[in-house]
Amino acid sequence: MTALFTIPVNFTEATVETLTFRFIQTDVPVVSVQVSGGSTVGTAAFNVSDDAIQTYLTTYSQKLELIPSGQVASTYTTLVNDVLAQSQAIYAAGNPIQATALLNTLTPETLPAPPNTSITIVLIAALAVVLVLAALFFVMLLRSRAGHGFAKGTMGEVQKELASLEITAAKYDKSLADRLRNLKDKLGEAI
Repeated sequence: MTALFTIPVNFTEATVETLTFRFIQTDVPVVSVQVSGGSTVGTAAFNVSDDAIQTYLTTYSQKLELIPSGQVASTYTTLVNDVLAQSQAIYAAGNPIQATALLNTLTPETLPAPPNTSITIVLIAALAVVLVLAALFFVMLLRSRAGHGFAKGTMGEVQKELASLEITAAKYDKSLADRLRNLKDKLGEAI
């Protein structure tokens, strides 16, 4: 026995005002077998959907495999799961066409590969080296200034001592006092 059944094209559609919603019709009795006395001895029930619903279901199953198959990096897990959940909500509301359009935004081309972590590690290491070198330069600069300050202070004390010796030497020897003044002036230029 062979039978051909046709289901109306709009069997999965429900229209409210100007909006059309599509829902899978579950357990629709397509075949009913009755004995000659009128009692039903068996039925065959099927789920009925249309092309838009089937397209959504196929697309959804493909998008579920984006991360496990490695087509999209696992760093996008939250984003992919959120889009899948949103599409499921739109589909459950009866709009598989818009749900499919939302799923089609998830492609490996629209989700770029995450940055290479080895480059990030190298950049962080380089930054650490630069910071260490800057700290060493700062310490050396402080030591240099401290040494310079000490030398300047010592030379200032020597200048004072030479000035007092110059005054004392001026009482006894004019040429010795002039030499001491020249030494004091040269020390002043060095500071």
